[in-house]
Amino acid sequence: MNRKTCLSVVVLMSVIGAAVARTGSPAGPLSTPDGSAIKIPAGAPEHTVQATPREKLSPMHREIFDAVEAERAQVEALSDRYALAVLPGQKLEIQKEIEAAKKAGIISVFEIQLRYARAEGRDPVVHQLENAIDAVKTPKIPQGSGPTVLEKAAKTAR
Repeated sequence: MNRKTCLSVVVLMSVIGAAVARTGSPAGPLSTPDGSAIKIPAGAPEHTVQATPREKLSPMHREIFDAVEAERAQVEALSDRYALAVLPGQKLEIQKEIEAAKKAGIISVFEIQLRYARAEGRDPVVHQLENAIDAVKTPKIPQGSGPTVLEKAAKTAR
């Protein structure tokens, strides 16, 4: 998994976390962070998917739900700290903590899936998940790609 894919997974997990926080299920109606409804484009299906009650989820999906919810709560607490931070250095450190929390959340979900795949003897899936975990833990950044946004911010905060 390359850096772009890893970032896509982080964004996806954030969206899922936000949906879970608002509806109790990733399948619930979507809204913006301020609680207003998202406008559905013309021509989109008019039906909505009902949220699945937690008790009807499989054990693996309950664990994933709990992991996503724990990450969401941690990121929310860090975001609250960020809003109160005054100094650029403080804000940068909190951003790094948010990045680490999101990365840990992705790894947690993959590890839950990995545990179930091993128990079910699904070797190709085990291999894919092990590779995905490795890619998130140690992303391969192309040489000459330059500093990341956080690395640039750290230089200017000094």
